[in-house]
Amino acid sequence: MIKYLNSLKRVLVILSCILLLIGLAGCNSTPSRLTESQLSSYFADNQFANHNKYYIESAKDIFTLDDDIKKTIRRKISSTHSHEERVKRLMTEIIGKPNKDYIYSGAADLTASEAYRYKTANCLSLTIMAYSMAKEANIGAAFQEVFVPEFWTDRQGQKLANGHVNLRLFATQHNHIYHHSIYTKEVDFAPEVNSQSLNKRTISKAHIQALFYNNRAANALIEGDLDYAYHYLKQAIELHPDDSPTWSNLGLLYKRRQLIALAEKAYNKALELDPNNLTPLDNLAVLYKQQGKLALSKSIQDKLKTKRANNPFYHQYQGDLALESGDYLAAVSHYKRAIRIAPKHDSFYFGLARAYYSLGDNNKTQQYLAKAKRYADFDDDSHRYQAKLNMLGN
Repeated sequence: MIKYLNSLKRVLVILSCILLLIGLAGCNSTPSRLTESQLSSYFADNQFANHNKYYIESAKDIFTLDDDIKKTIRRKISSTHSHEERVKRLMTEIIGKPNKDYIYSGAADLTASEAYRYKTANCLSLTIMAYSMAKEANIGAAFQEVFVPEFWTDRQGQKLANGHVNLRLFATQHNHIYHHSIYTKEVDFAPEVNSQSLNKRTISKAHIQALFYNNRAANALIEGDLDYAYHYLKQAIELHPDDSPTWSNLGLLYKRRQLIALAEKAYNKALELDPNNLTPLDNLAVLYKQQGKLALSKSIQDKLKTKRANNPFYHQYQGDLALESGDYLAAVSHYKRAIRIAPKHDSFYFGLARAYYSLGDNNKTQQYLAKAKRYADFDDDSHRYQAKLNMLGN
């Protein structure tokens, strides 16, 4: 079992549809510059099943659209030669509106064609879909990593730390001497993310492919398939060795397989690439505690607490932990601190309502459920809060 903060399990994964209000993290990344021999020293093929047993999707599998989807795009775009109109038409008639035409599901790591057909995927997969559609429409597109604070979601009892990517569309006008951008538009499948106010950087298609593998690896970890997870992570690192979260996930995998020295090595590689990535620090603190290096573990934990003090999602996370352990008054305190930092986020109020419900205070439960509904960005969340209010009112 993987242990994290307060002995809960957590897997770091770029699932890319998150809520944020303040701060940024992970802006610095140092290229790894590993030789092939150095890179191989981080792997442990002999500890896992042969890779021939597992299918790893190719770039063609991930990015290629089915022929009928391509025909739909060409039919809707072909009637206009305006660069701006082509982008707008792609946005409104083909990609559609997040949370209206597509439903977010953190566990749905799908290819471009699958995301279009099922209309349900996580934001990484939806961004891949939008990129492939833009390319088919002869519209320029670039992937962007958006630097966001730590944020945790829960899946099957495991805490997932999330990141975020989006897409920038651009149409260009050419003449005989030069070309220049005349229209740009961001496509973001997390509309509650105010990405305009956050730092971001353009990342490569290969990096996105590696993130896709990282997501698949995290899902395999959750399901307990360590061999499949290993081969996805190895493929991700070989494709793009400079991604800190992927190295952190490799460390988690090694820890589960009791390859402690390799786990520590992978965590330190993650920190070398991005000193602002706090998750491998978390994992190192747990690892050192289990090894009896208590002073070193406590030093890291104190540093983490200081760094996270102004992150409302950290206080929400602590509230969730308190709620799960039955310390409802502590949960109330943590959720209220999150609200003081970021007062317009629905899940903070929902957590507070859950805490008061556990304390038997129905009036405050209804009060904070109503506030959660007021600040909900997604229709399904709003309906969920209303259903709970209706139940309490009966």
